[in-house]
Formats: sequence, C-alpha cells, structure tokens
Amino acid sequence: WTILRTRLGWSRQRPARRAVERDEDAIVAWRENEWPRIKK
Repeated sequence: WTILRTRLGWSRQRPARRAVERDEDAIVAWRENEWPRIKK
C-alpha cells in the first residue's frame, strides 16, 4: 500500500455515501455463509 501511495500519488479515500444498489440482505448472507469459509 505504501508503494502505491508514494509512487503513484494515491491517497486513502472513503466513499462519501453508500451505493444505491447495496443489498443489505445479500451482504448479511455472504458474511454468515462465505466469510467463515474464506477466513480459514
């Protein structure tokens, strides 16, 4: 990350707002089902 920031001039950025298309139910389901499997 440091290399990208310093050499390419990137900065830390966060979106000002959440995406309109964001599907909270799908996110919760993914966290409960997929994330524990990936986290191993």
